[in-house]
Amino acid sequence: AAPRGQAIVAFDIDVKIMMDSGCPSDLAGKINMVKFMGKMKAVKPRSFNTANGPSKTEWALPARLKVLDDDQCEFLVMRSTPTVISVGKRCKRRFCFIWLRKKVPVVVTPSLKIIPLDVINDVPYIKAGGLYTTLTDPREVRRRTGVFISKEGKLQIDVDAPADACSAAPIERVVE
Repeated sequence: AAPRGQAIVAFDIDVKIMMDSGCPSDLAGKINMVKFMGKMKAVKPRSFNTANGPSKTEWALPARLKVLDDDQCEFLVMRSTPTVISVGKRCKRRFCFIWLRKKVPVVVTPSLKIIPLDVINDVPYIKAGGLYTTLTDPREVRRRTGVFISKEGKLQIDVDAPADACSAAPIERVVE
């Protein structure tokens, strides 16, 4: 656990964090939060319609996700849920989520770091020690994800990638 006054590292909560495009909030289950009980803060009560029926929370735990430009997460504490971060919330903060057909999905940070994601059962995750730690060569990232940063510093999609598989993020398509 983080020393008092230090930010909690998101991977200390869970080593596998789902990238969820269907949830507007960052969430974590109580079982993962026990060691952080003294660091939680009370929040305005929130209700969710979950697969297991209605669920309510009044607690959150702030944490940082270093690999995503030290992004601030606020995990709402739920009785039972996988640990998730909201793709929509990140996109509002200048992140891009891109998953092209037959390619590895990525998050592109505001500083233009391309973060390849792990996929488990067709669901994208960011994992401690995950794919982003081994898939680091820019040419290989481009080949496996279809995403690259041009010499001019612009986010690009490889022309071989199908245009209809792109996310709604604003992307300039060029031929190098």
